[in-house]
Amino acid sequence: MVWKSFSNRRLSSYFLATSGVAALTAILPFGMGELLARVRATLRRSPEVSEETTVIEEGDFQIDLERREVLVAGREIRLSPKEFDLLVFFVRHSGKVLTHRTLLANIWGGNYTDQTEYLRVFIRHLRKKIEPDPAKPRYILTDPWVGYRFLSGSKSGRVA
Repeated sequence: MVWKSFSNRRLSSYFLATSGVAALTAILPFGMGELLARVRATLRRSPEVSEETTVIEEGDFQIDLERREVLVAGREIRLSPKEFDLLVFFVRHSGKVLTHRTLLANIWGGNYTDQTEYLRVFIRHLRKKIEPDPAKPRYILTDPWVGYRFLSGSKSGRVA
């Protein structure tokens, strides 16, 4: 975005450049509504670029974010939407201790940070689905009075 101001400060113009070609020209001052409409129109014309990876591979886990599919050690696991979001959050923060508050705020939202029972229930359900022996978890470990730590089954993870 290039701004050009004139000395009388009454008139300004800007150009929104897309690939080196001016795609939007307007004379200031103008209303906020018009600015938003012009920005939306420009965004609709621009190609959609996704920088987020669609498949995460971490140890024994392969998660396809677009299809919302999970493979653990080669077998497909069916998860509820919240379980999926919880697992993705764990995988993205593999090896780190995640407090109850952090997990609740990121998965359920800020209004649920004191609802640790929600978290315990979903962790129990998630362990039943992904752990070889839920009574002796090896992926989702409890750090008493703090939160949970996720270990993916290998020390090196990679994002595809």
